[in-house]
Amino acid sequence: DVTLTVSASADLSRTSEYVDISLNDVPVGTLFVFNGADCVVPPNTDSLIVSAAVYNGAIDGGDAVIAMLPSDGLDPGVCAETFVAVEVSYLTASNRADCNGTGVPDECENLYDGSGSVDLGDYRFLVRCLSGPEAAPQPGDVACESSCLEGFDFDGDADVDLKDASEFLRLFAP
Repeated sequence: DVTLTVSASADLSRTSEYVDISLNDVPVGTLFVFNGADCVVPPNTDSLIVSAAVYNGAIDGGDAVIAMLPSDGLDPGVCAETFVAVEVSYLTASNRADCNGTGVPDECENLYDGSGSVDLGDYRFLVRCLSGPEAAPQPGDVACESSCLEGFDFDGDADVDLKDASEFLRLFAP
């Protein structure tokens, strides 16, 4: 999800004085309807959470143009200085599991180091996953345990042992 945090010092004390927010001409919400005040320092602050699906659909792989449109009831002459500012925040790849340490979220990679082949980058991850027979992998990050099994439990017995390492070596292409 994407959070839009808007700060404003303006004529915002009545419910008829608010700011409509749109993203690339797609309306996404209205702020300051019930929590604004006129010309305050520090400025009024309100937030809007836009789902990742709506945000990504609106930008469609391009730029994000955020429009902040005042209601008809908002009078720009009430305050000596009127302004509106927006801060955009969202989770990035650094907030997701990167069990193999490549800097790319694991769900975005087709193999464990993202190279497209079974190689030394994948071997480094295999070593972290080796657990022995009938023992769950302990890669050092709980979020990575399932990745170990998905990537290296070739025989499907819920561990990463020497049988699995043998199959990995058969696929290995340095």
